[in-house]
Formats: sequence, C-alpha cells, structure tokens
Amino acid sequence: MSIYKAIENIDLLEYSQQFALFSDVANAIYSNEKTTQLQGRNSLIKVIDLWGKVPNSMKLFGKILLKPLDFILILKNIK
Repeated sequence: MSIYKAIENIDLLEYSQQFALFSDVANAIYSNEKTTQLQGRNSLIKVIDLWGKVPNSMKLFGKILLKPLDFILILKNIK
C-alpha cells in the first residue's frame, strides 16, 4: 500500500500500522535526500488534510512532527 493510500485509510489501520506510517513520514522528512524530504512533507500535508480521520492516539505524534517544520499556525487550528 502506498504511503498516500495508507494516510487516506489511517482510521482503518491498527495502532502499530499507524505508528509505522508516522515513523515513515518522519524518516522521510528528516532524510538527507531532498526528494525524500519533499515526499515526507507532502505526506504530512496529506495527514493535515485528513486530520479528522487521524485517531486520537496518534494526534500527539502528528503534532510532534509538525512542530519543528514551521507548521505552528496550522497546529493552532488543529483540535
């Protein structure tokens, strides 16, 4: 399953799969390769777009990923 498809179905994934998904996004964001970083950021934006589907158990992890990436204004609007 592609990372984008997994994000679209995040509410259907088991906790361990959700954690692995966020870990993959984090690894991409902090990669040394620019194209991988871009893919990670795009994945994170997709998570933001589907924030309502993100289980509460994973929202803290999502917010931790957002903080250092200058998404502070977005964080203020996410409940």
